[in-house]
Amino acid sequence: MSERDFTTRAFTVGFSGPPGSGKTSLLLALCRALGGDVALGVVTTELTTTEDAERLVGARVVPAERLRAVTTGGSPSVDAATLRAIDELMRAVRPELVLVERLGGSLEVACSAELFDYVVCVVDAAGGEQVIRKGGAVLTDADLLVVNKTDLAALVGAQPERMAADALARRAGKPTSFTQASSGVGVEEVVSHLLGAWREAVLRAAQGFLQPKPS
Repeated sequence: MSERDFTTRAFTVGFSGPPGSGKTSLLLALCRALGGDVALGVVTTELTTTEDAERLVGARVVPAERLRAVTTGGSPSVDAATLRAIDELMRAVRPELVLVERLGGSLEVACSAELFDYVVCVVDAAGGEQVIRKGGAVLTDADLLVVNKTDLAALVGAQPERMAADALARRAGKPTSFTQASSGVGVEEVVSHLLGAWREAVLRAAQGFLQPKPS
């Protein structure tokens, strides 16, 4: 991370998780919480539509010029298309922080370390406690796990306390937040994690640039 130049590509956060886990709702809540203080850029990725991007613009949480909608059409080169979208945002509006909603998919498909500086995995508490126990590369390796829709956990007999314990064991102590993104519950904690990671990365990168280069 110390070699990253955040003036050429802003600190980039990837949001991954299965379809329906609430990634767009979380992104909407984060844009609402951060938009007044941070110059954001947002990228959404979908198969054939731009519904997620339209939802964000319609909610007035991010101006259209700060958003790029990537439609993959099933193409395997989604990361390349996402990077092009980020580059467009950097040239057009110079965001300080870029939030990327990845196309919903399997928890087994790891996120690109070259594209994302920080990864958030979003899962649905209504999927039951087994969602965390069964894991997957994204869930295990993500910098932050967000268990969303906790208000629905009781409907499937899931206990957030047990899910927290499972996440702690499965993820080697990396943080987990519990949210109800659509109503804003728990979003402040997610904001704190993102801002802390961003500031730490920028500071570390600046220190790296200041280190004398070997002759």
